[in-house]
Amino acid sequence: MINRDKPFVVGVGGGSGSGKTTFLTRLTHQLDPVPCTCINLDHYYRSLSEQPRDAQGEVNFDLPECIDHEAFLIDFHKLCTRNEVIRKEYTFNQAGKSPEMIRLLPNPVLLVEGLFLFHFREIMDELQLRVFLDVPDELRLLRRIARDGSQRGYPEEVVRYQWDHHVRPAFASFIEPFLPECDLIIPHSRDNHAAVDVLATYINQKIQWRTVSES
Repeated sequence: MINRDKPFVVGVGGGSGSGKTTFLTRLTHQLDPVPCTCINLDHYYRSLSEQPRDAQGEVNFDLPECIDHEAFLIDFHKLCTRNEVIRKEYTFNQAGKSPEMIRLLPNPVLLVEGLFLFHFREIMDELQLRVFLDVPDELRLLRRIARDGSQRGYPEEVVRYQWDHHVRPAFASFIEPFLPECDLIIPHSRDNHAAVDVLATYINQKIQWRTVSES
């Protein structure tokens, strides 16, 4: 039996720099006017003092234990039961940036994004459609260097250190192994407009079918 109150849940995962946020922004625009809500696992990072460090004493943000996935699940289930969520923005420890409060409202479509989205089985099992953005390592690294330099003020040598010692090992251990369990694997293209169109059409059809079935 279909639960008309529960949203259609789509999870979008992939390695660091695979373009998850950009992809979901485009998808959200394409879904309009269907109301949808995006919830990002990034906003559930634990505090800096709780983060693990590597053998050199550097903070490693690329491990599943960096994420408070229990808190995420609480908010996720609130949205699934038609309750709003208020969450403090995660600012990636950018000095001088004050976090804003993010208000998430329940909607017919719930888009979930996160680096370790598929690693947490409790989250994975809640996703009705699992999408993996498959982007070459070289391109993801270039994107990360550009993003972390412009948005977070990280020197390139720091980004490359993190990539070699944290990001690539995490991808191999906690992200890539779940690729076979995904429903849709989207290889890299220049702008992914075709993939966004196909996915938006599928989601719209699902919502329309549910509406007809419930009427």
